[in-house]
Amino acid sequence: MKVTIEDAGPCRKVMHVKTTNEEVQSDYEELVTMYRKAGKVPGFRKGKAPARVVEAQYAHDLKEAAKERLIPRFYRSALEQEKLTPVAIVGVTDVEFAKDTGLTFDVMMDVPPHFKLPKYVKISIKKEAVSVSDADIQKAFDSVLEQQSRFEDDDEGVLEEGNLVKLDYHGVCDGQPVREIAPDAPELDDATDFWAMLGQREFLPGIDAALKGTRVGDELTAEVCFPSDFQTAALQGKTATYTLTVKARRARKMPEVNEEFLKMFEVTSEDELRQRIRDDLQQNAERRETARQKDEIGRHLLKKASFDLPQTVVQQEMQMMVRSMVDRISMQGASREQIESQQEQIVQSATEASKERVQLSYILSRIAEEESIALDEGALDRRLEEMAAGYGMTADKLKSELEKRNAIERLESDIRDEKTLDFLLENAKIK
Repeated sequence: MKVTIEDAGPCRKVMHVKTTNEEVQSDYEELVTMYRKAGKVPGFRKGKAPARVVEAQYAHDLKEAAKERLIPRFYRSALEQEKLTPVAIVGVTDVEFAKDTGLTFDVMMDVPPHFKLPKYVKISIKKEAVSVSDADIQKAFDSVLEQQSRFEDDDEGVLEEGNLVKLDYHGVCDGQPVREIAPDAPELDDATDFWAMLGQREFLPGIDAALKGTRVGDELTAEVCFPSDFQTAALQGKTATYTLTVKARRARKMPEVNEEFLKMFEVTSEDELRQRIRDDLQQNAERRETARQKDEIGRHLLKKASFDLPQTVVQQEMQMMVRSMVDRISMQGASREQIESQQEQIVQSATEASKERVQLSYILSRIAEEESIALDEGALDRRLEEMAAGYGMTADKLKSELEKRNAIERLESDIRDEKTLDFLLENAKIK
Protein backbone atom coordinates (compact mmCIF):
# COMPACT_ATOMS: atom_id res chain seq x y z
CA MET A 1 0.00 0.00 0.00
CA LYS A 2 1.31 3.40 -0.98
CA VAL A 3 0.13 6.46 0.93
CA THR A 4 0.86 10.09 0.13
CA ILE A 5 -0.35 13.10 2.11
CA GLU A 6 -1.10 16.49 0.61
CA ASP A 7 -2.02 19.72 2.39
CA ALA A 8 -5.40 21.03 1.29
CA GLY A 9 -5.80 24.08 3.51
CA PRO A 10 -5.62 25.01 7.20
CA CYS A 11 -5.91 21.80 9.28
CA ARG A 12 -7.05 19.96 6.16
CA LYS A 13 -5.22 17.18 4.29
CA VAL A 14 -5.87 14.82 1.41
CA MET A 15 -4.64 11.27 1.85
CA HIS A 16 -4.04 9.40 -1.41
CA VAL A 17 -4.15 5.62 -0.96
CA LYS A 18 -3.09 3.09 -3.61
CA THR A 19 -2.92 -0.68 -3.11
CA THR A 20 -1.48 -3.43 -5.26
CA ASN A 21 -3.63 -6.11 -6.84
CA GLU A 22 -2.02 -8.68 -4.54
CA GLU A 23 -3.32 -6.80 -1.46
CA VAL A 24 -6.94 -7.03 -2.63
CA GLN A 25 -6.87 -10.40 -4.41
CA SER A 26 -7.99 -12.63 -1.52
CA ASP A 27 -10.89 -10.33 -0.60
CA TYR A 28 -12.03 -10.17 -4.21
CA GLU A 29 -11.88 -13.93 -4.56
CA GLU A 30 -13.96 -14.32 -1.38
CA LEU A 31 -16.58 -12.02 -2.86
CA VAL A 32 -16.65 -13.98 -6.10
CA THR A 33 -17.14 -17.19 -4.10
CA MET A 34 -20.03 -15.60 -2.19
CA TYR A 35 -21.73 -14.44 -5.41
CA ARG A 36 -21.10 -17.81 -7.02
CA LYS A 37 -22.89 -19.60 -4.16
CA ALA A 38 -25.79 -17.16 -3.80
CA GLY A 39 -26.15 -15.63 -7.27
CA LYS A 40 -28.31 -16.75 -10.14
CA VAL A 41 -26.65 -17.18 -13.52
CA PRO A 42 -28.82 -18.13 -16.53
CA GLY A 43 -28.02 -21.61 -17.83
CA PHE A 44 -26.37 -22.81 -14.63
CA ARG A 45 -27.65 -24.36 -11.44
CA LYS A 46 -27.16 -22.29 -8.33
CA GLY A 47 -23.53 -22.49 -7.19
CA LYS A 48 -22.35 -24.30 -10.34
CA ALA A 49 -21.48 -21.38 -12.61
CA PRO A 50 -17.73 -20.92 -13.30
CA ALA A 51 -16.05 -18.02 -11.50
CA ARG A 52 -15.34 -16.14 -14.75
CA VAL A 53 -19.04 -16.31 -15.70
CA VAL A 54 -20.06 -15.05 -12.26
CA GLU A 55 -17.57 -12.19 -12.58
CA ALA A 56 -19.04 -11.24 -15.94
CA GLN A 57 -22.62 -11.48 -14.66
CA TYR A 58 -22.01 -9.47 -11.46
CA ALA A 59 -19.11 -7.23 -12.53
CA HIS A 60 -20.64 -3.99 -11.23
CA ASP A 61 -21.92 -5.49 -7.98
CA LEU A 62 -18.57 -7.15 -7.28
CA LYS A 63 -16.71 -3.88 -7.85
CA GLU A 64 -19.01 -1.96 -5.47
CA ALA A 65 -18.88 -4.72 -2.84
CA ALA A 66 -15.08 -4.72 -3.02
CA LYS A 67 -14.95 -0.96 -2.52
CA GLU A 68 -17.33 -1.17 0.44
CA ARG A 69 -15.26 -3.89 2.08
CA LEU A 70 -11.76 -2.63 1.33
CA ILE A 71 -11.92 1.16 1.75
CA PRO A 72 -12.48 1.11 5.55
CA ARG A 73 -9.67 -1.41 6.07
CA PHE A 74 -7.04 0.41 4.01
CA TYR A 75 -8.22 3.77 5.35
CA ARG A 76 -7.51 2.62 8.92
CA SER A 77 -4.20 1.06 7.90
CA ALA A 78 -3.16 4.26 6.13
CA LEU A 79 -3.97 6.39 9.19
CA GLU A 80 -1.96 4.06 11.39
CA GLN A 81 0.94 4.05 8.96
CA GLU A 82 1.01 7.85 8.70
CA LYS A 83 0.20 8.39 12.40
CA LEU A 84 -2.74 10.63 11.55
CA THR A 85 -5.70 11.31 13.88
CA PRO A 86 -8.39 13.09 11.87
CA VAL A 87 -11.12 14.99 13.67
CA ALA A 88 -13.52 14.71 10.75
CA ILE A 89 -13.79 13.13 7.31
CA VAL A 90 -14.77 15.69 4.71
CA GLY A 91 -15.19 13.19 1.90
CA VAL A 92 -13.92 10.13 0.04
CA THR A 93 -13.37 10.68 -3.68
CA ASP A 94 -11.74 9.26 -6.79
CA VAL A 95 -12.42 5.65 -5.83
CA GLU A 96 -11.24 3.14 -8.41
CA PHE A 97 -11.10 -0.65 -8.14
CA ALA A 98 -9.96 -3.35 -10.51
CA LYS A 99 -8.85 -6.83 -9.57
CA ASP A 100 -5.81 -6.53 -11.82
CA THR A 101 -4.58 -3.14 -10.53
CA GLY A 102 -5.96 -2.87 -6.99
CA LEU A 103 -7.78 -0.09 -5.14
CA THR A 104 -7.14 3.66 -5.15
CA PHE A 105 -9.02 6.37 -3.30
CA ASP A 106 -8.56 9.83 -1.80
CA VAL A 107 -9.72 10.90 1.65
CA MET A 108 -10.07 14.56 2.49
CA MET A 109 -9.92 15.08 6.25
CA ASP A 110 -9.60 17.70 8.90
CA VAL A 111 -6.81 17.15 11.41
CA PRO A 112 -5.99 18.72 14.78
CA PRO A 113 -3.95 21.93 14.67
CA HIS A 114 -0.24 22.02 15.43
CA PHE A 115 0.81 24.93 17.59
CA LYS A 116 3.35 25.97 20.17
CA LEU A 117 1.88 25.76 23.64
CA PRO A 118 2.27 29.10 25.45
CA LYS A 119 3.59 29.39 28.97
CA TYR A 120 0.68 28.45 31.17
CA VAL A 121 1.97 28.39 34.73
CA LYS A 122 1.97 31.50 36.92
CA ILE A 123 -0.40 33.42 34.64
CA SER A 124 -0.96 36.84 36.22
CA ILE A 125 -4.60 37.58 36.96
CA LYS A 126 -6.29 40.25 39.02
CA LYS A 127 -8.44 39.33 41.99
CA GLU A 128 -11.54 41.44 42.45
CA ALA A 129 -13.00 42.01 45.90
CA VAL A 130 -16.09 39.98 46.76
CA SER A 131 -18.57 41.48 49.20
CA VAL A 132 -22.24 41.27 50.08
CA SER A 133 -24.00 44.46 51.14
CA ASP A 134 -26.94 44.89 53.47
CA ALA A 135 -28.93 46.06 50.45
CA ASP A 136 -28.15 42.76 48.67
CA ILE A 137 -29.37 40.81 51.70
CA GLN A 138 -32.55 42.87 51.97
CA LYS A 139 -33.31 42.37 48.29
CA ALA A 140 -32.84 38.60 48.63
CA PHE A 141 -34.92 38.56 51.83
CA ASP A 142 -37.73 40.42 50.07
CA SER A 143 -37.54 37.88 47.25
CA VAL A 144 -37.96 35.04 49.77
CA LEU A 145 -41.04 36.77 51.19
CA GLU A 146 -42.43 37.31 47.70
CA GLN A 147 -42.00 33.63 46.84
CA GLN A 148 -44.13 32.73 49.87
CA SER A 149 -46.72 35.45 49.27
CA ARG A 150 -50.23 34.97 47.93
CA PHE A 151 -52.72 37.11 46.04
CA GLU A 152 -55.96 38.20 47.66
CA ASP A 153 -58.98 39.95 46.20
CA ASP A 154 -58.88 43.69 46.90
CA ASP A 155 -61.27 45.70 44.79
CA GLU A 156 -60.92 48.87 46.87
CA GLY A 157 -57.34 49.94 46.10
CA VAL A 158 -55.87 51.52 43.01
CA LEU A 159 -53.91 49.43 40.52
CA GLU A 160 -50.18 49.45 41.11
CA GLU A 161 -47.12 47.45 40.11
CA GLY A 162 -47.32 43.84 41.24
CA ASN A 163 -51.15 43.73 41.16
CA LEU A 164 -53.11 41.11 39.24
CA VAL A 165 -55.90 42.70 37.26
CA LYS A 166 -58.86 41.17 35.39
CA LEU A 167 -59.78 42.99 32.20
CA ASP A 168 -62.11 43.14 29.24
CA TYR A 169 -60.54 44.91 26.27
CA HIS A 170 -61.04 45.57 22.57
CA GLY A 171 -58.72 47.17 20.02
CA VAL A 172 -59.26 49.15 16.84
CA CYS A 173 -56.53 50.12 14.37
CA ASP A 174 -57.01 52.27 11.26
CA GLY A 175 -60.75 52.03 11.76
CA GLN A 176 -60.72 48.22 11.79
CA PRO A 177 -60.79 45.66 14.59
CA VAL A 178 -57.24 44.56 15.30
CA ARG A 179 -58.18 40.97 14.41
CA GLU A 180 -58.82 42.01 10.80
CA ILE A 181 -55.32 43.46 10.52
CA ALA A 182 -53.60 40.67 12.47
CA PRO A 183 -55.81 37.56 12.16
CA ASP A 184 -52.95 35.35 13.39
CA ALA A 185 -52.85 37.14 16.75
CA PRO A 186 -56.45 37.15 18.02
CA GLU A 187 -55.27 37.76 21.61
CA LEU A 188 -54.28 41.28 20.52
CA ASP A 189 -57.83 42.14 19.41
CA ASP A 190 -60.07 41.55 22.41
CA ALA A 191 -60.51 39.41 25.49
CA THR A 192 -62.95 38.86 28.31
CA ASP A 193 -61.88 38.20 31.92
CA PHE A 194 -58.22 38.40 30.93
CA TRP A 195 -55.77 38.35 33.86
CA ALA A 196 -52.55 40.35 33.67
CA MET A 197 -49.87 41.34 36.18
CA LEU A 198 -48.66 44.91 36.22
CA GLY A 199 -44.91 45.29 36.17
CA GLN A 200 -44.19 42.07 34.35
CA ARG A 201 -44.26 41.27 30.64
CA GLU A 202 -46.88 43.56 29.10
CA PHE A 203 -49.51 41.94 26.92
CA LEU A 204 -49.74 45.23 24.99
CA PRO A 205 -46.90 47.77 24.64
CA GLY A 206 -47.20 50.55 27.24
CA ILE A 207 -50.49 49.26 28.69
CA ASP A 208 -49.17 49.13 32.28
CA ALA A 209 -48.75 52.90 32.40
CA ALA A 210 -52.35 53.36 31.27
CA LEU A 211 -53.70 50.97 33.93
CA LYS A 212 -51.74 52.21 36.94
CA GLY A 213 -53.83 54.36 39.23
CA THR A 214 -57.18 53.08 37.95
CA ARG A 215 -59.72 51.22 40.06
CA VAL A 216 -62.09 48.27 39.70
CA GLY A 217 -65.08 49.40 37.63
CA ASP A 218 -63.14 52.03 35.66
CA GLU A 219 -63.42 52.12 31.88
CA LEU A 220 -60.60 53.74 29.97
CA THR A 221 -59.23 54.32 26.51
CA ALA A 222 -55.54 53.85 25.75
CA GLU A 223 -53.43 54.52 22.67
CA VAL A 224 -51.07 51.61 22.03
CA CYS A 225 -48.09 52.25 19.76
CA PHE A 226 -46.63 49.05 18.37
CA PRO A 227 -42.85 49.33 17.86
CA SER A 228 -41.24 48.76 14.46
CA ASP A 229 -39.82 45.43 15.66
CA PHE A 230 -43.06 44.17 17.23
CA GLN A 231 -43.42 40.38 17.09
CA THR A 232 -46.59 40.59 14.96
CA ALA A 233 -45.41 41.99 11.63
CA ALA A 234 -48.84 43.30 10.55
CA LEU A 235 -48.90 45.71 13.50
CA GLN A 236 -45.33 46.95 13.35
CA GLY A 237 -45.20 50.75 13.56
CA LYS A 238 -48.99 51.09 13.87
CA THR A 239 -51.08 52.75 16.59
CA ALA A 240 -54.25 51.14 17.93
CA THR A 241 -56.94 52.44 20.28
CA TYR A 242 -58.02 50.09 23.06
CA THR A 243 -61.02 50.34 25.34
CA LEU A 244 -60.54 48.54 28.63
CA THR A 245 -62.73 47.69 31.61
CA VAL A 246 -61.12 46.93 34.97
CA LYS A 247 -63.18 44.12 36.51
CA ALA A 248 -61.13 42.88 39.48
CA ARG A 249 -57.92 43.48 41.38
CA ARG A 250 -55.78 41.12 43.40
CA ALA A 251 -52.98 42.42 45.62
CA ARG A 252 -50.02 40.48 46.86
CA LYS A 253 -50.06 39.76 50.58
CA MET A 254 -46.68 39.13 52.12
CA PRO A 255 -46.36 36.38 54.74
CA GLU A 256 -45.79 37.18 58.38
CA VAL A 257 -42.29 36.29 59.56
CA ASN A 258 -43.36 34.06 62.43
CA GLU A 259 -42.44 30.66 63.80
CA GLU A 260 -44.40 28.82 61.14
CA PHE A 261 -42.71 30.79 58.36
CA LEU A 262 -39.21 30.30 59.80
CA LYS A 263 -39.80 26.58 60.23
CA MET A 264 -40.03 26.17 56.44
CA PHE A 265 -36.39 27.24 56.22
CA GLU A 266 -35.30 25.24 59.26
CA VAL A 267 -34.24 28.32 61.21
CA THR A 268 -35.46 29.73 64.51
CA SER A 269 -35.14 33.47 63.95
CA GLU A 270 -35.17 36.12 61.26
CA ASP A 271 -31.53 36.92 62.04
CA GLU A 272 -30.59 33.29 61.37
CA LEU A 273 -32.46 33.36 58.07
CA ARG A 274 -30.72 36.57 57.06
CA GLN A 275 -27.34 35.07 57.97
CA ARG A 276 -28.09 32.06 55.79
CA ILE A 277 -29.01 34.38 52.94
CA ARG A 278 -25.74 36.30 53.49
CA ASP A 279 -23.73 33.04 53.38
CA ASP A 280 -25.48 31.91 50.19
CA LEU A 281 -24.91 35.27 48.51
CA GLN A 282 -21.27 35.24 49.56
CA GLN A 283 -20.74 31.74 48.15
CA ASN A 284 -22.45 32.67 44.91
CA ALA A 285 -20.33 35.80 44.62
CA GLU A 286 -17.17 33.81 45.22
CA ARG A 287 -18.19 31.28 42.57
CA ARG A 288 -18.77 34.10 40.08
CA GLU A 289 -15.35 35.55 40.89
CA THR A 290 -13.71 32.16 40.40
CA ALA A 291 -15.49 31.82 37.05
CA ARG A 292 -14.30 35.33 36.10
CA GLN A 293 -10.72 34.45 36.98
CA LYS A 294 -10.90 31.29 34.87
CA ASP A 295 -12.31 33.33 32.01
CA GLU A 296 -9.37 35.73 32.38
CA ILE A 297 -6.97 32.77 32.15
CA GLY A 298 -8.77 31.58 29.03
CA ARG A 299 -8.53 35.02 27.44
CA HIS A 300 -4.80 35.11 28.21
CA LEU A 301 -4.22 31.73 26.56
CA LEU A 302 -6.23 32.71 23.48
CA LYS A 303 -4.07 35.81 23.01
CA LYS A 304 -0.84 33.85 23.42
CA ALA A 305 -1.65 30.99 21.03
CA SER A 306 -2.97 31.85 17.59
CA PHE A 307 -3.44 29.01 15.11
CA ASP A 308 -5.70 27.66 12.39
CA LEU A 309 -8.68 25.51 13.34
CA PRO A 310 -10.42 22.56 11.66
CA GLN A 311 -13.40 24.09 9.93
CA THR A 312 -15.65 21.06 10.43
CA VAL A 313 -15.14 21.27 14.20
CA VAL A 314 -15.83 25.02 14.23
CA GLN A 315 -18.93 24.49 12.08
CA GLN A 316 -20.29 21.81 14.41
CA GLU A 317 -19.67 24.02 17.43
CA MET A 318 -21.30 26.98 15.70
CA GLN A 319 -24.42 24.98 14.88
CA MET A 320 -24.72 23.85 18.50
CA MET A 321 -24.35 27.44 19.72
CA VAL A 322 -26.97 28.70 17.28
CA ARG A 323 -29.45 26.10 18.51
CA SER A 324 -28.66 27.00 22.11
CA MET A 325 -29.08 30.74 21.47
CA VAL A 326 -32.35 30.25 19.61
CA ASP A 327 -33.68 28.03 22.41
CA ARG A 328 -32.77 30.66 25.00
CA ILE A 329 -34.38 33.49 23.02
CA SER A 330 -37.51 31.38 22.51
CA MET A 331 -37.77 30.69 26.24
CA GLN A 332 -37.64 34.45 26.81
CA GLY A 333 -40.81 34.78 24.72
CA ALA A 334 -39.47 35.83 21.33
CA SER A 335 -41.62 34.97 18.33
CA ARG A 336 -40.46 33.19 15.20
CA GLU A 337 -40.47 36.51 13.33
CA GLN A 338 -38.26 38.14 15.96
CA ILE A 339 -35.82 35.22 15.90
CA GLU A 340 -35.66 35.31 12.10
CA SER A 341 -34.99 39.06 12.18
CA GLN A 342 -31.99 38.39 14.45
CA GLN A 343 -30.73 35.42 12.44
CA GLU A 344 -27.70 37.17 10.93
CA GLN A 345 -26.65 38.57 14.30
CA ILE A 346 -27.14 35.18 16.00
CA VAL A 347 -25.01 33.37 13.40
CA GLN A 348 -22.28 36.02 13.54
CA SER A 349 -22.14 35.91 17.33
CA ALA A 350 -22.14 32.11 17.39
CA THR A 351 -19.39 31.94 14.75
CA GLU A 352 -17.02 34.13 16.75
CA ALA A 353 -17.81 32.37 20.03
CA SER A 354 -17.40 28.92 18.49
CA LYS A 355 -13.92 29.77 17.16
CA GLU A 356 -12.80 30.89 20.61
CA ARG A 357 -14.32 27.87 22.31
CA VAL A 358 -12.70 25.39 19.90
CA GLN A 359 -9.34 27.17 20.10
CA LEU A 360 -9.35 27.23 23.91
CA SER A 361 -10.41 23.59 24.06
CA TYR A 362 -7.39 22.57 21.95
CA ILE A 363 -5.07 24.58 24.21
CA LEU A 364 -6.54 23.08 27.38
CA SER A 365 -6.36 19.60 25.89
CA ARG A 366 -2.66 20.02 25.21
CA ILE A 367 -2.06 21.32 28.73
CA ALA A 368 -3.98 18.35 30.13
CA GLU A 369 -1.69 16.02 28.19
CA GLU A 370 1.41 17.83 29.40
CA GLU A 371 0.27 17.70 33.03
CA SER A 372 -1.32 14.22 32.85
CA ILE A 373 -4.72 15.63 33.84
CA ALA A 374 -7.40 13.01 33.41
CA LEU A 375 -10.93 12.38 34.60
CA ASP A 376 -11.07 10.56 37.89
CA GLU A 377 -13.32 7.54 38.20
CA GLY A 378 -16.91 8.62 38.62
CA ALA A 379 -16.44 12.18 37.29
CA LEU A 380 -18.74 11.58 34.32
CA ASP A 381 -21.39 9.90 36.47
CA ARG A 382 -21.36 12.79 38.95
CA ARG A 383 -21.79 15.32 36.16
CA LEU A 384 -24.63 13.31 34.66
CA GLU A 385 -26.35 13.23 38.06
CA GLU A 386 -26.04 17.02 38.39
CA MET A 387 -27.33 17.66 34.88
CA ALA A 388 -30.15 15.13 35.19
CA ALA A 389 -31.38 16.77 38.39
CA GLY A 390 -31.63 20.09 36.55
CA TYR A 391 -33.56 18.50 33.68
CA GLY A 392 -35.86 16.56 36.00
CA MET A 393 -34.87 13.16 34.63
CA THR A 394 -32.77 10.18 35.67
CA ALA A 395 -29.04 10.09 34.99
CA ASP A 396 -29.44 6.87 32.98
CA LYS A 397 -32.07 8.49 30.78
CA LEU A 398 -29.87 11.55 30.20
CA LYS A 399 -26.87 9.36 29.41
CA SER A 400 -28.94 7.42 26.90
CA GLU A 401 -30.05 10.65 25.20
CA LEU A 402 -26.47 11.95 25.04
CA GLU A 403 -25.23 8.65 23.62
CA LYS A 404 -27.82 8.86 20.84
CA ARG A 405 -26.36 12.25 19.90
CA ASN A 406 -22.76 11.02 20.30
CA ALA A 407 -22.30 13.71 22.93
CA ILE A 408 -20.71 11.73 25.76
CA GLU A 409 -17.19 12.29 24.46
CA ARG A 410 -17.93 16.03 24.23
CA LEU A 411 -19.15 16.05 27.83
CA GLU A 412 -16.01 14.24 29.00
CA SER A 413 -13.89 16.78 27.14
CA ASP A 414 -15.75 19.65 28.82
CA ILE A 415 -15.18 18.12 32.26
CA ARG A 416 -11.47 17.69 31.57
CA ASP A 417 -11.24 21.29 30.32
CA GLU A 418 -12.82 22.48 33.58
CA LYS A 419 -10.37 20.38 35.58
CA THR A 420 -7.49 21.86 33.58
CA LEU A 421 -8.73 25.39 34.29
CA ASP A 422 -8.82 24.50 38.00
CA PHE A 423 -5.17 23.46 37.71
CA LEU A 424 -4.24 26.70 35.93
CA LEU A 425 -6.01 28.79 38.54
CA GLU A 426 -4.25 26.95 41.37
CA ASN A 427 -0.93 27.73 39.68
CA ALA A 428 -1.73 31.33 38.69
CA LYS A 429 -0.14 34.45 40.06
CA ILE A 430 -3.09 36.25 41.64
CA LYS A 431 -2.57 39.94 42.33
